[in-house]
Amino acid sequence: MELSSTQQTVDGIGSSITWTVKVKPTGTVMENAFLAFGSNAINVFEVRDAISNVLIVENNGLYELGDINENQTKSYTITATYSNCSSHQLN
Repeated sequence: MELSSTQQTVDGIGSSITWTVKVKPTGTVMENAFLAFGSNAINVFEVRDAISNVLIVENNGLYELGDINENQTKSYTITATYSNCSSHQLN
């Protein structure tokens, strides 16, 4: 899976931040794709399909995206809160 964003850094002006990521298979169909986030300082609370605005429901820490066809790129809008103004990253 290839995961990318044109926003490598997002300015935290308010209490939440929003950015868009693109997900693309690296080869054949990517079945049962999901996103998971690992950070104690950034709390992701919403993931939406960036085109349809459909909410992707979190299930046990996973945001299930379903199948993504080869040569298809899907975009998702991620919204999160953060605990302080230090520089943080998601893994």
